[in-house]
Amino acid sequence: MRKLSYYINNLAIKNPQGDTQHPPQEVNWCEVIVTNATGKKLYHNSFVTDISLNVNNVIDIATAGRSRWKIENENNNTLKTKGYHLDHNFGHGKENLSKTLCSLNILAFLFHTVQELDDDLYMELRDNIGNREEFFVGINFLTTMFNFKSFNKMLEYILIARQTEENVDMKGYIM
Repeated sequence: MRKLSYYINNLAIKNPQGDTQHPPQEVNWCEVIVTNATGKKLYHNSFVTDISLNVNNVIDIATAGRSRWKIENENNNTLKTKGYHLDHNFGHGKENLSKTLCSLNILAFLFHTVQELDDDLYMELRDNIGNREEFFVGINFLTTMFNFKSFNKMLEYILIARQTEENVDMKGYIM
């Protein structure tokens, strides 16, 4: 595998037309091309940074940029397609509704991520159910129909109900 890199430091970005009061912003730009032994292009991308580039760090900077892009892309994909419906147009409010609903969606994603890392009951239930969408539909139904004593009591109920073929007495789980 061969990695080619090109870079330019202090590249001026053109100001909007007519803006003579502010100097152009300067950025550092790099391009990385990865090829296999036969010369076939495997990867090609360019990045802008405020970190000064040189022959010793340009590949590392591009690798970090690629990793960051991958993380952001995967998170955005999850927020759009795995039950959070972030692509829905929340722009129906007068001023701040879309920002508020988006913030709540991202906050929910954060809580679910923390639970996946640290909450054994949550992880067992998620493994049992499979995909997030089905999990969210179940949570939505149960919280609409019943007032559980706690979030954990609801998770316990769902897990027990999925693991048995008999009806589960809700006493002890709901208020």
